[in-house]
Amino acid sequence: MLFSLLVGKSRGISLVSQSKHFAIIIIIIIIIIIIIIIMIIIVTIVFVFVIIIVIVIIIIITIIINNMQMAAEASIPEASKLYCPYPKCSTLMVADERGPNMHAECPACHRMLCLWCRTPWHQGQTCGEAKVYPGSAKGKKETKRLCFLALINTGLFCGLALQTV
Repeated sequence: MLFSLLVGKSRGISLVSQSKHFAIIIIIIIIIIIIIIIMIIIVTIVFVFVIIIVIVIIIIITIIINNMQMAAEASIPEASKLYCPYPKCSTLMVADERGPNMHAECPACHRMLCLWCRTPWHQGQTCGEAKVYPGSAKGKKETKRLCFLALINTGLFCGLALQTV
């Protein structure tokens, strides 16, 4: 009986020590999980800061490039500056030689333009014939004619005749 009491006590002692070990293991696991979560948070914060730094660098480079382009554009004499007349392009070009009925191709949109009157190329017409000024009598007459044709062809009134009269 004494042996069984000793064995029972030793089993009881062993169960208590096992539960203490189990509690310590659980605490260690919780500490490891907390450390992993903290490391993930730190890595995420560092990653966000790196992304912010990259964005700031890209913005600074863009500003520098824009300033360089503006400086280069400012160095071109006004008489030599030529912008592509097509609305979706407007690329800056340098026209060293200009004369009536001289044309060139825009390097960006590859469409032809007149170097003299700075309009889309008007093959077979002089610059004077091709250019219709909305404020002139010829321009008003041409605008009314175009609106009338638009009304006949599409059934829609363009309203340009009212704006230029």
